[in-house]
Amino acid sequence: MPTLLGPDRSGHIEAALAADTVVLKAEDYSLNDTITVPFCVGGALVGAGAGPYTKRRHPHRGPLTVLRWAPGDHGLSPIIKIQGSNFWLSDLLVYGAVVGIQIMKPRRGIGSGKHGFDNVMIEDCTIGWAIADDPESNNCDVCSWRDITVHKCTTAWKSVGHQAMQHRIAHVSCRQVDTFLDIRGGGCWYVDDIGLMKAQAAGVTPTLLRIEQTRFGERGRAAIGSNNAYYEVRNLKTDHQAGAVTLLNHVNDCPIDVKLLGGKLGHPPVANIRGNGGLTIRDYSYLGADLIRWSDAPGKRTPHFTLADSIVTNIDKPWELLNIRKSSGQCWVSITNCHIHPSGRKLADLVGLIDAGEAEEENDDVEGD
Repeated sequence: MPTLLGPDRSGHIEAALAADTVVLKAEDYSLNDTITVPFCVGGALVGAGAGPYTKRRHPHRGPLTVLRWAPGDHGLSPIIKIQGSNFWLSDLLVYGAVVGIQIMKPRRGIGSGKHGFDNVMIEDCTIGWAIADDPESNNCDVCSWRDITVHKCTTAWKSVGHQAMQHRIAHVSCRQVDTFLDIRGGGCWYVDDIGLMKAQAAGVTPTLLRIEQTRFGERGRAAIGSNNAYYEVRNLKTDHQAGAVTLLNHVNDCPIDVKLLGGKLGHPPVANIRGNGGLTIRDYSYLGADLIRWSDAPGKRTPHFTLADSIVTNIDKPWELLNIRKSSGQCWVSITNCHIHPSGRKLADLVGLIDAGEAEEENDDVEGD
């Protein structure tokens, strides 16, 4: 039978995890120290339910399991530190910390990662999930998240380890989150069914994906390489409060390919592609002017942008989708099989190499087929 712990035993959660699956009651667990999952294969920590934080005596509070800090200064410490492999975490709320949950590998011995998370909510944290604690860290890979809620966090997921890759997220709701994915190392993320509602900070545009290179070691190895430079997001939905969705790529070392496949946006996104970057948007609704801007990098692959099978609004010509004024250098552009809302008229196709300098001087040089 699993070990059942109440709030009076909260200091014993870590010890119990070394021997058994731990089930937490529907209570607030005020922690003095990080819960460190043992460096082993397997294990599980299961609560009674997840949801936004509600005070214990509130008349509408149901069965919630809440992990939160006891009063005091806990610095940068995560509430949960997961350092083994194939660990399972479900049905609880992690509340009020700089880092909610950290996935890391402390030493050699087993391939860390392969964890599963289901019905977990992260609220009022700076970083929800921190993947690896150093760019040089190995493993921390192949994790899966399902039915996740992130609320009032600066960043939902941040990855820094160079091997932190092949992660999958399904059915996630983010509200008042500034950045959904912040990638400084690793890659190959697959996301399906995400709701992205307004950012936490006033006047801040929510960022769906921020990719920025980190280097480590004496030789300055890149934490993002060609073997993990792929991102796929399906069924992205934003509401009218989300503003634009920003996609940032600050990597010149290797080709970064991002695919947004199917979605409906409350406002048009803004995608910023730097040299070596590629963005594909397919089967989207209500895309508008100045959708994409780019800056190429000398000696690197020319950035490329593909838009297909989508609905655009409040524009008449395909080049209106390109933010020429804020772009520099060249970009391969392919805009095909798109239609204009509400007229239903087909948007002219545009396929070719666009030079921002030349196009800004004379937009008439950019012609649709």
